[in-house]
Amino acid sequence: MVLVAGSLGGCGTAQDDGTTQEQEAAADLFTDRDVSGDYDPAACIAIALSGTEAVCDDPSVVISDGVVTVTQEGVYLLTGNFEGMIRVEASSQDKVQLVLDGVDIHNGTNAAVYAGEADKLFLTLAEGSENSLSSDSYQPIDDHNVDGVIFSRCDLTINGQGSLDIQTQEGNGVVSKDDLVIGGGAVTVTAGGHGLEGKDSVRVRTGELTVTSGKDGIHADNDSEEDKGFVYVAGGQIRITAGDDGVNATGDLTVAGGSLELTAADDGLHSDRTTTVSEGQVEIADACEGIEGNHVVISGGQIRMNVSDDGLNGADGSGEGFMAAGAFGASDSSVTISGGSVYITAGGDGIDSNGDLTVTGGEIYVSGPENGANGALDYGGTGEIRGGVLVAAGASQMAMNFGTSSTQGSLLTQVDKCPEGSQVELLDAQGNVLVRFTAEHSFDSVVVSCPQLEQGETYTLKAGDGEIQIVMEDLICGTGSGMPFGQGGRGGFRGREDFDGELPEDFQGNPREGFDGERPEGFQGNPREDFDGELPEGFQGNPREDFDGELPEDFRGNPPEGFDGELPEDFQGNPPEGFDGELPEGFQGNPPEGL
Repeated sequence: MVLVAGSLGGCGTAQDDGTTQEQEAAADLFTDRDVSGDYDPAACIAIALSGTEAVCDDPSVVISDGVVTVTQEGVYLLTGNFEGMIRVEASSQDKVQLVLDGVDIHNGTNAAVYAGEADKLFLTLAEGSENSLSSDSYQPIDDHNVDGVIFSRCDLTINGQGSLDIQTQEGNGVVSKDDLVIGGGAVTVTAGGHGLEGKDSVRVRTGELTVTSGKDGIHADNDSEEDKGFVYVAGGQIRITAGDDGVNATGDLTVAGGSLELTAADDGLHSDRTTTVSEGQVEIADACEGIEGNHVVISGGQIRMNVSDDGLNGADGSGEGFMAAGAFGASDSSVTISGGSVYITAGGDGIDSNGDLTVTGGEIYVSGPENGANGALDYGGTGEIRGGVLVAAGASQMAMNFGTSSTQGSLLTQVDKCPEGSQVELLDAQGNVLVRFTAEHSFDSVVVSCPQLEQGETYTLKAGDGEIQIVMEDLICGTGSGMPFGQGGRGGFRGREDFDGELPEDFQGNPREGFDGERPEGFQGNPREDFDGELPEGFQGNPREDFDGELPEDFRGNPPEGFDGELPEDFQGNPPEGFDGELPEGFQGNPPEGL
């Protein structure tokens, strides 16, 4: 995939003093102590661990029945191995720093590290040290639920220059009921639940983070306070393999730097509010949907994704798909791209906004759906392009161009069917190549927009072995052959609400609400709510809520919440919370809590 017209990659907006908005935001979110991990070994209170015993000669540390309790502010240096719990019970104004230097702590019945009360807990990984924490199961403490290897009721920071391995087959890896900060170190989490969870926020400043989780890789959940429940990535290297979302926030989700490599059963990045990528690298190797939020904002960075459903999805949560907001209405959701580079390979819509789609800059390349029930571009409100470079190749039935309120030229044309790996080139009248793109999927429709497109000029579009001469009679050339939607247009079969016809062979898209027809063999999309028909053999998608039909043999998805049917033999997914049925022989997933 090569852009010939010039690089349009975005970066953070510079302030008068040379800093960027992202740098200013990061300064407010991370303290110097979050990042430094400094301590004086000679001034530390030493805690020596050995088996089920521990030794400390400072009165601020109480040791009893396999529990080492820190009761006052200070810096504590821990060494050795331990079967039990490290507990913090200080005052609400105290900052406690636990330095782990070659520590191996396992608790078979509860959290390995538990902070009941303090102002803030720092877990510092000593330089060059290798540390491990693990738990088998969990019990309430003081009538409070505990469900993580590291569980803190106060702000929690992990920093330093050592490594930390966290493991649990049940529950979560790291939990903070306030703010969770990763300020350094190499942290590896393997958890049956969420990898990292912060109620008010999860903030990553630097370090290496590797997460394998049965639920979300990173999870922030506080829907009762408007400015809470957010995730902010300012840097670091993050690798996540998740049984649900890679990163999930009820508040905003911001990637302002760093590198993320994500594999997820559901969304790569998901926010109930605004999902923003302004800098850094995001690679979504495999997911159902790539980047989702009520508002999706791309202003910089490098993004690549390979997903089975939508690539970028602006959805307000009221429903799914183009018609979610009403028969012909649009929601207040949006997708806005002003910079960066975005490469999308999608089985569903490449870019899908229930509301407006606005492009003012950046480089966007879409290998869209091969099935006719989805489009490379899909929006329910206004579609405008005012800058940048975009090439979107996909199926012609749902093809959609930008609307007439755009100030930059855009052309949509149908081409002869081109196999995957075919090249698209746009040339001006002098034969200069303006845009060149290699599609990852087969296609018979192309949308192209770049700054050089001008009304009245003639261009040549090469697609595979064919070429078409196009005269730009209008700034927006080509609106599909079907009924107009928003200010653009589309043609052919929609596959949206009320559709109950026959889906084509090897269809991998997502039928909309109300569809109760027959799914073809090999279908891998996601049936919508109210569907109670029969899923085909080999189905790997995720049935929606209220589905109570029979799961096919070799089903690899995740049954929805409330499902209490029979799981097929060799089921490898994750039963939902509340499931109280029988787990089949050969089950390899994660049992829900309470089972």
